[in-house]
Amino acid sequence: MQLARTDARMTRVDPAHAPGSYAENLVVVDLARAAVTGYELLTRIAGPPEASPDA
Repeated sequence: MQLARTDARMTRVDPAHAPGSYAENLVVVDLARAAVTGYELLTRIAGPPEASPDA
């Protein structure tokens, strides 16, 4: 278990809420999956982005 300094005393940090923990990484992965799924839904509804005529 990690220790964190607060107010000059040592306190224990729950590993599930420690920075860079497995649970925190799962949240990041879930957010990335949600973003990809949202993009896929938008492209199905509106179609893929088209090249601009200026390009």
